[in-house]
Order: sequence, then structure tokens, then C-alpha cells
Amino acid sequence: MIIPENKEAYLKLMKDRQRRGKPELDDQEVQLIAQVLMDSYNSCTAVTMEIFNLFDDAESIGVVTSIYTSRREVMLSQEKMILVE
Repeated sequence: MIIPENKEAYLKLMKDRQRRGKPELDDQEVQLIAQVLMDSYNSCTAVTMEIFNLFDDAESIGVVTSIYTSRREVMLSQEKMILVE
């Protein structure tokens, strides 16, 4: 049994233990991703992106409308977004 005063701290600790580290991509993977994004931008074809989050990933499907290389951002004309567990 948990004392009510400690319950919130315990739940926060359990959530922090589920936190994942950011995946590291090698140069070849980065180049492949960049090529797929450029192809989507140039030919207006849909791409599926898995977006990293510390706890749950999300999947977004759409056509690349803008690429900001300096900020490492991509804008999609979003068709749908799905939470991946």
C-alpha cells in the first residue's frame, strides 16, 4: 500500500523509467531519409514518417511541402497522423 503523499512521486518515477533515448542514425540512414524526403517534395508523393517521442512514437502520412535544412524540419501536407505504441 502506498501513502497518498508518495503516490504522485511513485507514479512520476515509473513514467520516467519508461522514457526512451533518442535513436542515433548513421550517415547512410540520414542520406536515405533525405533522399526519400526530396523525392516526396519533387514528385508530390506521400511518405510515411515515424516521429520520435520520449514515450510513444507517432506516425504521420503526407506529402512534403517544405524542407528547412538549417532547422532540420520538414513540413507535410498531412493526410493523417497515427499514434504508434
